[in-house]
Amino acid sequence: MNEFKQYLIDFIKQNFFKLITTLALILGGFFLLIYFFHVEYFPTNVRLSDMFLILLLSCFVGLFFITLIVFALILPVINYQSSKKLSQFEKRIKDRYLKTLPKNEIYNPQLKLLFIPLSVFVIFSIPITYFVFSKKEYLNGYIGFLILILITLLAIIFVFRKQFEIAYPQLKLWKMYKSTLLYTYIKQVFFSIFFISFSFIISYPIMTNSRVLKDSEYLLIIGTAVFMLSFIFLNIIEQHFFKRIILNIGILFMFLIVTKTIHIVPYMIVKSFNLGQVKIDQISIDSKGCQIINPKSTDKYCIERNIRLVWKLGNEYVFDKPLDKNNTSFKRYGIPSNSILSTEQYFLEKKNKP
Repeated sequence: MNEFKQYLIDFIKQNFFKLITTLALILGGFFLLIYFFHVEYFPTNVRLSDMFLILLLSCFVGLFFITLIVFALILPVINYQSSKKLSQFEKRIKDRYLKTLPKNEIYNPQLKLLFIPLSVFVIFSIPITYFVFSKKEYLNGYIGFLILILITLLAIIFVFRKQFEIAYPQLKLWKMYKSTLLYTYIKQVFFSIFFISFSFIISYPIMTNSRVLKDSEYLLIIGTAVFMLSFIFLNIIEQHFFKRIILNIGILFMFLIVTKTIHIVPYMIVKSFNLGQVKIDQISIDSKGCQIINPKSTDKYCIERNIRLVWKLGNEYVFDKPLDKNNTSFKRYGIPSNSILSTEQYFLEKKNKP
């Protein structure tokens, strides 16, 4: 077994660049295959050099988006665990006091003192934020957030005061380290609560793109809360660095598959390169392309407005044309790339009022 590991390590060292390139191509191809499967289109007649470059770029951009999503979701825990004072305090109480506890009793201060306040905040903040943005008449946004802050504060005080007393009454840690608990722990937890806003900014748009959750307000709220809390809980109970990376990526893809939002990352990749999922305000097409759209057309050129680009790399320019004002149904066209005369996209710039 050891010989095989050594052989594997030597093989990776000798072929590192080739392995990285191959894995990048495979991963980039995986992202693009998900996109093509979701839009029900697969390109043909694409130059090998172009596809090679797109696969590499898709890999690195896709990994960037995945890293960004995971980092935003675990940021509240990272903030907490980065405190040296907390680490020293937890080590001190473990070494001095927790040796007297039964061996079968699991002690994790972060699980009790971090997860519960964050859970309370997430559970209350998501429905309040959702109803505020949905402009529900029966809920005032300011009152809702004031109630949220008050409930979170009371929950934190209750947790910090009662958790040690109930679970470990013989240690009397609250009385001995009241100032440390109040100042250090609560400060870090409140910073973690602040960073939860970044997690919410990432989580909520992903969940709203789910075909499973978007039809039900309650499922959307529950799904977003579970999505956020699962990452917080996982990174509290698992301390090994590489295991955390694997588990975080695994749980991310599990949620994307279950909620049917696996296409989110490929869509972000394709849109970032302006290859697809881009709204084109106006496109000019020559006579040959016009006849594909309307076989009876005799115009030298024609203009199509408000179309959604599906794919443009290769010999074919593919777009969806809406059939109604609500954009609920589309008709797809594939026009030769050399028939596209010009495209226009409008960008509105907000001007500051004098």
